[in-house]
Amino acid sequence: MVKAVKADATPLRLGVVGVGVMGYNHARVLAEMPGVTLTGVADPDEKQADFVRHTLGCVARTNAAAALGSPCRAASASMVTSSCPASKLPLPAWN
Repeated sequence: MVKAVKADATPLRLGVVGVGVMGYNHARVLAEMPGVTLTGVADPDEKQADFVRHTLGCVARTNAAAALGSPCRAASASMVTSSCPASKLPLPAWN
C-alpha cells in the first residue's frame, strides 16, 4: 500500500545496486513512487546500467559507490544481487 505524501515533503533519495530483471523492477517501482527519488543505480553490466539510466532517468554506474555517493547522495539502497555478497560491494559511507 502506498501512502499519500505531503506536497512539501522532502523526497526520500534511494538507489538500487544490481539492475538485472529483479533489480530493474525494484528501480522502476521506486522511480514511480510518490515521495521517492531514484538517485542512481549500479550494475557491473554497463549496457544494462545504461539502459536503466535512459529508461528511468537516473545516474547509472558500474560501481556502487559512484552511483550512490556524491553527487547522488542516496539515503539508502536496495541490494538486488545474488552474484556478489553485499559486504564485498564498494559502497559509500552514508552520513
